[in-house]
Amino acid sequence: MKLNNFEVYVQADGENLPEYQVKLEQGSKTTTCFIPSQSGKKFEIRWKSSINEEATVQCRIDGRHMGSSMTQRHGSSSRFGVRVSPTQRLPYVFSDLVLVDDENVMIDNSVLSKLGTIEVIVTRAIRLPSNNSAINWHPHVPNNIGPLHEKSKKVGGHCVSLGKPVTCAPDPRSRSKPLYPGEGHWAKFVFQYRPQALLRAQGIAEPSNNTQVSQLPKLKRPRSPSLPLPKPELSTNTRSSSTASDSHRPSKKVKREFIDLTLVKDEEPPRLLDPSLHGTVIDLTLDDD
Repeated sequence: MKLNNFEVYVQADGENLPEYQVKLEQGSKTTTCFIPSQSGKKFEIRWKSSINEEATVQCRIDGRHMGSSMTQRHGSSSRFGVRVSPTQRLPYVFSDLVLVDDENVMIDNSVLSKLGTIEVIVTRAIRLPSNNSAINWHPHVPNNIGPLHEKSKKVGGHCVSLGKPVTCAPDPRSRSKPLYPGEGHWAKFVFQYRPQALLRAQGIAEPSNNTQVSQLPKLKRPRSPSLPLPKPELSTNTRSSSTASDSHRPSKKVKREFIDLTLVKDEEPPRLLDPSLHGTVIDLTLDDD
């Protein structure tokens, strides 16, 4: 998505995830869309700045703070997880929600209301000088979302967890402050993630053409010799007139009249469709990788 000369997108396996129903909200400072999620898949948040100032980029996932970065003017960067040491990060992973039938299970309302969302908040900022002194390391590692009550399945069935530690390049920590304190955020991007099958079922994402073709049944042309021909039926009017004439005609004329009726062949017998096509349901809810 693009907003106010800033672009943010989500990648998995090096490919940008498709964005559905992109729309602008709250004036011109917030934009939203839907993206597909796949359980067990790692993802990365990437962005590119075209503004003339430095900016902080804060990532909030499922209502939890998941890291912040400082971005140079006209620069680009990314975030794939939460840093837990100078050389280690816990990657973002789409995961299945664990649901239980237990009303005693509690979860922070701020997390529950934001479940299924990836928020990227951009604020124009000024980098503060470090005075050549090391900044103390205070890692903030949010807890993974635990079991939820069954009511929560309405959000889509997925959440974001933190995976096993992976090695990353060291990155010096820095401090900043807003360039214009009263401005608030410069741009806000909200990605609402759902399983691909759910997005299709809700009409948010359309099935791909490949999926439609692969699910179509193979049509077979019916062989006409093997199909029984329908017997011609006499109309009510014809039968009544024939009955009336029978009382005044000899039996041999009735035979000739019957032959005349059966020789009518102007109408072509109706073609029967292949019975295997009757009631066929095309499954469009496969998952698309």
